[in-house]
Amino acid sequence: MTSADRVALESKIAFLEHTVDELGEVVLDQGRNLEQLLQRLVRIEARLREGGGAGGDEGDPLEERPPHY
Repeated sequence: MTSADRVALESKIAFLEHTVDELGEVVLDQGRNLEQLLQRLVRIEARLREGGGAGGDEGDPLEERPPHY
């Protein structure tokens, strides 16, 4: 193995280590975002079960008649 080959391999390894570190940070950020979204979803579901939706007593949207009727 020549010195140039060794330098090329070390450069590739350094690049790959940097990429792995960046991807690890992305995964951690996505995990935090997912946790926040799950917490919001739980709060929204609880509010809907309690009947405290956005407008109060709007009723079930699946039971509403479309405006063209």
